[in-house]
Amino acid sequence: MVRDRLGALGFTVPARFPEDADAGDFPSLPLWKPQDFMPPGPLPYAYLFADGGDPEALRKRIARLRAYGFDLPLEVPARPGPFDAEILSAAGAWRELTSADVIPFHFVLPLARDLNIPPADVVRVLTSYRIRVSRADLPDGMSFKEAVALADVDARHRSLSRHEGFPLHFLHHTALLRDTTIRRVVAELRDLGFTVPDPADTLRAALARVPSA
Repeated sequence: MVRDRLGALGFTVPARFPEDADAGDFPSLPLWKPQDFMPPGPLPYAYLFADGGDPEALRKRIARLRAYGFDLPLEVPARPGPFDAEILSAAGAWRELTSADVIPFHFVLPLARDLNIPPADVVRVLTSYRIRVSRADLPDGMSFKEAVALADVDARHRSLSRHEGFPLHFLHHTALLRDTTIRRVVAELRDLGFTVPDPADTLRAALARVPSA
């Protein structure tokens, strides 16, 4: 067997290697940056859904990856629904998320908007594939329009907010746009699955950097 011969020559070989391994498995294996994506995983959703959201292609990919030792929680339902392919295809853009992550609820909002279905329906599709989402539906008292608007504010400032951890001037600007308080903006962003530090901690850190007289 090729694996045994390589091991005898001193090469590092996978702990698990299927008896029916074939060159046809290459498209199913994470060959790009292989040092970052070794069994048991996790694997990026961008890689898992690289087939454009085809549920049957995903089913085959998961089976082959498991044969090579990857531990994946995903399961393809016996009867995929009418929106599954579109939702999984969009999930392929979640480059920063892996199969070990809980999907922040705000990732659901653009899918619901584009497909013209309730966010809860998108969550149901994802959870039917055993993809965990941070919440099942919109926060109490928040409309879909309000949630999309708040997430869109983040999208317009994404490079800033992601790299600097939602700085105070971003939160202040958002509070002015929404005619509310900074604390309320923080609570709503967290409800949508954003990671937002306590504004008081941010302020204390900023003051600590101000030179004393």
